[in-house]
Amino acid sequence: MFEEFISRLALLHSARQRVAENKAKRKELMDTFFAEHAEFFEGMGISLDVAMHIETDVREEALILYKTIPSIEKTGVPGVTIRESKLVGYDPDVALDWAIKHGGIALKLDEAAYRKQVLSGTAPGSVDVVLTVAIGGDLSRFASDDMPDDPEAYYSERAEQRP
Repeated sequence: MFEEFISRLALLHSARQRVAENKAKRKELMDTFFAEHAEFFEGMGISLDVAMHIETDVREEALILYKTIPSIEKTGVPGVTIRESKLVGYDPDVALDWAIKHGGIALKLDEAAYRKQVLSGTAPGSVDVVLTVAIGGDLSRFASDDMPDDPEAYYSERAEQRP
């Protein structure tokens, strides 16, 4: 039994050595792969950065359109969804005092119920409207021949035009 245990330890040692060798080989292969394709990965990073900046611009422009063109509030901005959320704010002490006066005995504030009261305007507090823009995943219906097919060049030109 002891000899079997010792042979199992030797087998584990061998397995661990093989894992270490495979990890070293994988690192070597990955380093080689990334070195051989460095230009691609650099371009990919640039593309991701440009897409992120253009997406930010689209979100900002969609909010501007939503706020300045009355009909867009009903019809929406093509390719995006604008959600309106209401954030309720209140002072917990003032809220509890109000709840005691208006609801009888209150040992603890029922926050969900109080938020509803603030939203309806019957309890003290504030309501802030927050707009969130969600951009559609498939925007292919907006592609056309007169659009630039080089987003990096397009974004560079736009960036230069900004103050």
